[in-house]
Amino acid sequence: MRGGVLFCMYQTILQSIFIATFGVMILGLILPAFYQSKLKTDTFLSKFVVPIDNASDASQAFTVSHMETLIQKNQVLPENIVLIAYGKGVYLLEIGNHFQTRLQALSDKGVQFYASATSQAANQKGVPDHVQLLDGVKTIADGKQYIENLMEQGFVNSFA
Repeated sequence: MRGGVLFCMYQTILQSIFIATFGVMILGLILPAFYQSKLKTDTFLSKFVVPIDNASDASQAFTVSHMETLIQKNQVLPENIVLIAYGKGVYLLEIGNHFQTRLQALSDKGVQFYASATSQAANQKGVPDHVQLLDGVKTIADGKQYIENLMEQGFVNSFA
């Protein structure tokens, strides 16, 4: 009789261990879906350069939406986003552009805007030299070169 009691005890202990192990495995599969780190390393480490060299509405809309999305999802601090407009992309930063309100909101949050002086003056590329830029847009000598310089400093080309 004593052997039967020991057998039942061992069986109960083994069942308890099995159920506990199975429960831990299930929790291990389910809990990570609900866990979000308090420290968002992307927010502190990511620096993006956003180039635009196209004047099409689709390119401009995508570029503006892309920057807004980076900020809204708390992936990047606004001051870590730099837009470089060169070629016909300088039209995005022109006064009167229908994205002007959204660009101003991005600028107010800290996004930096640069326009290539080479592109503004290059009639041969189809960009007239009379493009009037939005307030706060800084002019740089060469957009492509500035992108390369920023990438050497650790910025990521968000469209590359």
